[in-house]
Order: sequence, then structure tokens, then C-alpha cells
Amino acid sequence: LDQISINIWIKLESHTINGTQAIISKWTDENQSTARPFHVQMGGNSIHFLVNGGCATVDMEVSDLNTNEWNQLTFIYDNTNNIIQIFHNGVLKNEGVTACQSLYEFANQMTIGSIAGGLSQFFDGIIDEVSIWTTALTQEEIQSYMTTSLAGNETGLVGYWDFNEGTGTTASDATSNSNDGTI
Repeated sequence: LDQISINIWIKLESHTINGTQAIISKWTDENQSTARPFHVQMGGNSIHFLVNGGCATVDMEVSDLNTNEWNQLTFIYDNTNNIIQIFHNGVLKNEGVTACQSLYEFANQMTIGSIAGGLSQFFDGIIDEVSIWTTALTQEEIQSYMTTSLAGNETGLVGYWDFNEGTGTTASDATSNSNDGTI
């Protein structure tokens, strides 16, 4: 996979981050670098987006987020064009040049709100509207998805969890890929 976009909405009560908190992760501590395709975490005053075991990284300041309001964060890894980016509310906050390879493929689970495996680095806030894409979203697309709900059949969309179930233990994937999750 040469391109991935992760779009996620978060809400924080404070800019004070205690320890390391994972927002979304497909990253394990197994003894293989390929066990770490991507990870988004907060620590100190930064939000970090890491790809391929840390081969590519980019960050932004937590203090740029609005407290007690929804913030749209979009993380782009584009191996085709050697770019890694973070957008906040549709505005590019930071980008870097990468010299990595295609995104690692590993069978570990993706987790939302903790490090993969779900045992640590819990996110202290609210998460909603998570979407994963096999394309590098453009700034115009990111801005469009701030005000328009996804249908679930958009080109390149491989997972979309809107967390509107209300009850139960399943987070349903609104795409046809059936990537349902357990709450």
C-alpha cells in the first residue's frame, strides 16, 4: 500500500497530556519492525504520526487543538510522492519528506483509543467518525468531509466507523468491507 489517509474527529477537555496516549494504532511491540505499519499518539505537547516502525514521522502541537470542541485530524502517508502530512480542521499543520517504502502489511489488529492490543496508552478524550483510505486525500477532499457525512462507498475508502450504534459491543464498518470492531 503506497498511500493511506486516516481521518478522525477528537475532542479534548485540556491541552495537558499525561503520559503517552494513542489515538489510533496498528502497531505492536512484537520483535519485527514490520509489525508497526502506523501509529498516532499524543505525548507532551505533540501529536505524532509514525509510519513503518518510525521510518516516517510528522507531528503537530496539541495546543493547536480547540478544547471542548470537535477537531478533525487527518494523517496522510503518500509513499508515491514521498510525503507525510498532518491536517487540523482542513489546514495543513506539518509535512515531511519520506524515503520509506510501501506501508507495512501485518496481521495485527488496528485499535482506536489505545495502542494495538488495547492494553495501554489509553486516549483521554472522545473519538468519533474514523475513516481509513487507500488514497492520499487532498486538502479539498479533507475540507469537504468536515461538513459532509460519508456514504461508505467513496473511492479509496476501506473503513468507516461513525460510532452511531447507540448500544451494543460492535462498532460497525459503514463500508462494504465488513471491518467491524469490538467496543
